[in-house]
Amino acid sequence: MPARYTHILLDIDDTLLDFGGSEHIAMASACARFEVDYTEELLSTFRNINHDLWSKYERKEVTLSHLRHERFNKLIRCVDTDIAVDDFGSHFISTLVESPVLVDGALELVKYLSKRYKVCLLSNGVREMQVKRIVNAGIAPYVGDLIVSEDIGHGKPAPEIYDYAFEKLGIGEKRHALMLGDSLSSDIAGGQNYGIDTCWYNPGRKVAPDPAPQFEIHHLLDATRLF
Repeated sequence: MPARYTHILLDIDDTLLDFGGSEHIAMASACARFEVDYTEELLSTFRNINHDLWSKYERKEVTLSHLRHERFNKLIRCVDTDIAVDDFGSHFISTLVESPVLVDGALELVKYLSKRYKVCLLSNGVREMQVKRIVNAGIAPYVGDLIVSEDIGHGKPAPEIYDYAFEKLGIGEKRHALMLGDSLSSDIAGGQNYGIDTCWYNPGRKVAPDPAPQFEIHHLLDATRLF
């Protein structure tokens, strides 16, 4: 990585932690607890609901508190059961937090970066939940800071979360920071719009956007060879 970088901003979900893997565990557990038939179709339905709500959150169309409740409310309506939405959601979240699944190479990457740069996790999400997940995953010792959208009421790709990060971390110039993440709509677009360099984690080898990020990797450990 060019010597000018001092800070690496890292996404969490689907970059360091396999949200889909933890989601599978949490959904199976919640269904067993509340006697709901667990199927791949049910999980797919939840993922579509969740993705749609997070996209709306990125566009500032819904609040985080609305998202947290509504995704389970919509799922329970699809199941057509009288289960209490909040009870189902609480069980799902507690299991999700307790069962983080690391993306291949994630722990090695944060260990490597922490020896060379100041590492900050930058995430759209809930602070308490994300703190517990990175602790349970063994990532916390290698992270200097964690900034989540709940802290300031704005999520990636909004410039406000980057403003907050730069002030909190004491980053003097935009050329000193790089954003690394998997999401084109939040991580890459957010970093590009803010005027900082970006590294796209693209394990599925999707077509690069225009303008393209400064770096593209297909496995997390590719970053150790680039940087």
